[in-house]
Amino acid sequence: MRNIPKSPFDLLLDQIRQVVREEIAAAKDHAPTELLEAEELAERLKVPVSWVYKKTLGEFEGGNGEYIEIEPPLPEGEYATGADWGVRKDWTVIVTIRYDIRPARIVAFQRFQRRPVTDLFNRLDARLDRYPGNGCHDGTGMDIIGGLLKNDAESFKFTGQNRSELITKWICAIEAMDVEAPLIKTAYSEHKFMSNEVFSTGEKQEHLPDTVAACALAWHARNQSRVSVL
Repeated sequence: MRNIPKSPFDLLLDQIRQVVREEIAAAKDHAPTELLEAEELAERLKVPVSWVYKKTLGEFEGGNGEYIEIEPPLPEGEYATGADWGVRKDWTVIVTIRYDIRPARIVAFQRFQRRPVTDLFNRLDARLDRYPGNGCHDGTGMDIIGGLLKNDAESFKFTGQNRSELITKWICAIEAMDVEAPLIKTAYSEHKFMSNEVFSTGEKQEHLPDTVAACALAWHARNQSRVSVL
């Protein structure tokens, strides 16, 4: 029987599963509760997914300027927001995750292109005003942002190992079904067809899809929120 070559996405999942297996092995040296959580994660990884969506949360195109809000901000809600900037040809994407529930949920999403720089930052400020909480944005080559944002938000540099770890943690969250979202077609496509080369630190490194970057930044903001609470 002829072997069918794996797709780039399947190869990416293999890499992620290897990272999780190593984390599980390391967990054996820690408390029993941590080991139990790691084993549970391994069991859940048997279901491969590229975008953990629930059609009951809605189905959207995610087109230019379309603002998607799954639920309004709630007093008991805890939120984290990530923004990836696209000043010229790329897309700006702003994603908000509610993380006081399990699984966490993407509650707001917007993707747009070719807007004035000040408009981009105003939109992130508006999102952080609506969903108060930690924020994180792409700070690579965007040092000017710090003086333009009204709200505090971490400026994350997409360089070297930091970039790889950020992406891996987000994809692991998807694989572990720790996050759910509506079906947003552009987000689904960008996650599904992402190349393995986004993990490269050399010349072969490919552009990280804008939606993946924004989601990963939001997940990073969520993780930082949990650390600050502890």
